[in-house]
Amino acid sequence: MYKDVDEALLKQVADTATALGCKWSKINKPFDVSNKGELYLSPYILMIDNEPTAVNSNCTNRYRGILQIDIYARGGKGISKIYSAIDEIKTKFKRGTILTNNGQSVRLRRIETRAVQSSPDWYKQPIDVTFEAETIN
Repeated sequence: MYKDVDEALLKQVADTATALGCKWSKINKPFDVSNKGELYLSPYILMIDNEPTAVNSNCTNRYRGILQIDIYARGGKGISKIYSAIDEIKTKFKRGTILTNNGQSVRLRRIETRAVQSSPDWYKQPIDVTFEAETIN
């Protein structure tokens, strides 16, 4: 069930990267940024909580979490690409969207853009997508 939640979210990240014409890093896989062009996405899935929806053994669990998507763009020339990426991510991860994988549904609850971080070489724009899923206990 958790794998299906993660896969539904990561499929949407892959579709977003394809729409932007950029690469994206797979979770827990090595990723060399030196030859990845001017823009890439780096997703992380963070669990907030997992609680039962009732007090019996046959209930479902409400799994809530955050999909953090970090957008990286080359310093000095990539900030306009970040703005385009933000727009695309906000379209693909719009509040109320339901993603599915292997019969498991994931509802997107909220999307937030946090402050951009910059260095001479890279801009980093974090975006948080809050989601929830009902999973079998």
